[in-house]
Amino acid sequence: MAISSTVYSPSQWQLAIKPETTAGTKNVATMQLVNIDTGVSITDAPTIFNEYRAGAGRTKKASDYFATEEGALKTISFSGVADTTVLPILLENCVGVAEVSGTVDIPVTFTGNAFEIGATSISDNIHTLTVALVSPVAGNTRVYAGCVVDSITMTDDAGTDGGRRRFSVTLITKDNPSNDQSTPTSMSAYGSTYYSFWDLQAFKEVAGQAVVMNKVELTIKANAKMIGVGTDGKAEVVDRGLPGIEVSGNIGIKYDANTMSLYQDFADGDNIVIQVSDNATIGSASLGFKATTCKITGDLNPGDSDGASFIDLPFEVLAPASGNMIEIAI
Repeated sequence: MAISSTVYSPSQWQLAIKPETTAGTKNVATMQLVNIDTGVSITDAPTIFNEYRAGAGRTKKASDYFATEEGALKTISFSGVADTTVLPILLENCVGVAEVSGTVDIPVTFTGNAFEIGATSISDNIHTLTVALVSPVAGNTRVYAGCVVDSITMTDDAGTDGGRRRFSVTLITKDNPSNDQSTPTSMSAYGSTYYSFWDLQAFKEVAGQAVVMNKVELTIKANAKMIGVGTDGKAEVVDRGLPGIEVSGNIGIKYDANTMSLYQDFADGDNIVIQVSDNATIGSASLGFKATTCKITGDLNPGDSDGASFIDLPFEVLAPASGNMIEIAI
């Protein structure tokens, strides 16, 4: 058989997502393309048994090998440039909370968003997604149903992508992939409007002090779980926040008189308020976040950045006595 002379570039693969109307049932109609970097990492993690069994000789036989994808937790990871069409889908799905009046909020009473695989008549971003890795080879698309976003990191950096927000996400599912599928039809192009680091310069306060900032990163780890054993090893119930939802981040801020008190805040374990947004009122913002109860989680060591001394401020967001753990404008 002759070799094929066709060569493909990594940039020829596409990735598309679509909220499902029946949880766990693939939905490939008019899927939404995602502005990804080249390279999508997929771990199918089939269960493999490959042990010596009784038989003639001291060799391992082909019949000794057994593999199954049923019940295996699959992960899909990718990164790219965030746009105003795709990012809300991913963020809402990670938290399991829909945007209301411009923000996605994690309340102090957050208890996840448990639902049954097979739930019908859903029409939102907070249940399951279908994910398609679209191959440049016709009829070679891989489709994963029943996916939820387990973690998302949003990064705004003055020195990267012209200040456009970037994201990285990991989704999980226990559904078995559908391989060698047709290319989804009528896919929607990813958005052409972006979130910009420069817009975050409107309001940036840490512990009540105005700061000079060159980057900000926020990570939400949903700790989603696929619970139960259904048909073909699929999950029966999906939930988030087990044992809890985690929010953390890092901000690059200039070392100056306004940031000196942070060293004592770290040593004392004080609560600090962090708000970075394009409006002083988070409810009126279209970009940024506000968290009223943050703890500094690492040493603040000055380093050289932009020809000046900047410090990385690692932090964890905790829940206050009432209200919201964090409000994210999107």
